[in-house]
Amino acid sequence: MYIDGGSDATPVTPQDATQSLQGLQNGSPWLAFGGIPSPFLGLFASGGSTLALIDPNSPSIGQQFPLLPANLKPPFRVTNLAEFGYATDTETSPPNLFAAQVHEGRLAAAGDPRGWDQAGEITPIQRWASMLSGAGLTGIDGSAWYHPLRLTIDSGAVAEGNANPAQGILDVKATHGHDLRKHTLIYAFGAFGGQGVLDRARVLAAQSGIADRNLTLVNRAGTYAHNDPSGASPRNDFLDNLIPFLAKAARPHHDRHSDDGRDD
Repeated sequence: MYIDGGSDATPVTPQDATQSLQGLQNGSPWLAFGGIPSPFLGLFASGGSTLALIDPNSPSIGQQFPLLPANLKPPFRVTNLAEFGYATDTETSPPNLFAAQVHEGRLAAAGDPRGWDQAGEITPIQRWASMLSGAGLTGIDGSAWYHPLRLTIDSGAVAEGNANPAQGILDVKATHGHDLRKHTLIYAFGAFGGQGVLDRARVLAAQSGIADRNLTLVNRAGTYAHNDPSGASPRNDFLDNLIPFLAKAARPHHDRHSDDGRDD
C-alpha cells in the first residue's frame, strides 16, 4: 500500500550516498522538517495543537513565542485555534512544511483576535489538532519529534527493490523488487505526491509481472494534502477506496480475477 509515497525507481548516485553519510557524521542525526531542527518542530506541533484544543478562542500564545518562525505567524492577532490552522493549512503554511499540512479552512474574515473558518474544507481543524496533540493519551503525541535522517538517506537507495551501487555504500539490502507474487494487490493513493505515487506503484507491479487488475490507483493531487488521507472527515476518499481494496484482499486470489483495477 502506497499512502502518498513510494520508492523512486532511480537511486541516488554513489557520490551522493557518500556525501550524505559524511554530512550525517558531521551534523545532527535528526531530520529537520521544513528547516526546523529537532526537537522544535515537535514542540511547536504538540504545543500549538494542544492549545487549539484546550483554549481555542484566547489570543494566541504561539504568536508571541519568539522561537516560533515568523512565517508561521499571521500578520495580525489571532486565536490559538487560528494560529494552529495558519501554520498547518495548505494555503498559509510554508511549502517546505508540506508534511504537516491539511486542507482545514482559512482565517476568519474579521475579529480581534481573529478566529478560524473551516470554509467547507475536508479536514476538521479540531480533528487535526487532536491527531497531533495526543490529548487524552499518556507520553505520546502525533508528531515525529526525532525522525532519523539516516532513514531518509537510506530510502534514496531502495530503487523499487533493485540492487545498485548506492546500496553497497549505505549497507541497504533492498533487492527483491522483482519477486512479488503475481497475485499481489497494490493500492496507491496520491495526495501531495499525486501522479508520481501511482507511477511508482506501476513500476513495482510491472517488474514483478503483476496485472493491472490488481492495482487500485487513486490520484487526488490538489485536493488532498499529505495528511488529508488520515484527517479528512466525514468524507474521505482514501478510506472510501481502502475498504473495497481490503475486502478484495480478504478473498482468495483465484476469486479476484473478475474485478477490474481502478485508476482515477
